[in-house]
Amino acid sequence: MTSEAGNGDDVERIDWGEYESAIRRWEAIVGRPAPHPTQPGRHGRPVLSARFVEFLMGLDDGFVSSLDIPRTAQLRALGNGVVPQQAVYAIRLLLADLAAVSGLGLEGEWAA
Repeated sequence: MTSEAGNGDDVERIDWGEYESAIRRWEAIVGRPAPHPTQPGRHGRPVLSARFVEFLMGLDDGFVSSLDIPRTAQLRALGNGVVPQQAVYAIRLLLADLAAVSGLGLEGEWAA
């Protein structure tokens, strides 16, 4: 199965294979099409795209990939980063544990 992926103004058909449904779900969650997962490297071979990693992490398009630093530095920054959704979940769990041990009530969106 092939699908269209947005890459700025260009649109290319990508065969996501068994990951098609996961890519579609994530596109719906983040509200934008998946960028192409690779880009041409220095020697013409495909290399991992920082834009695709941003997409997978749920970050805004260009959050790191628009910085004027080498692609490898962009990927290093992304690899050392935290997925925002995971951070929110971890904080909620920690706050719930803190509330439980301190006897505080925790309601609303911060409750785990």
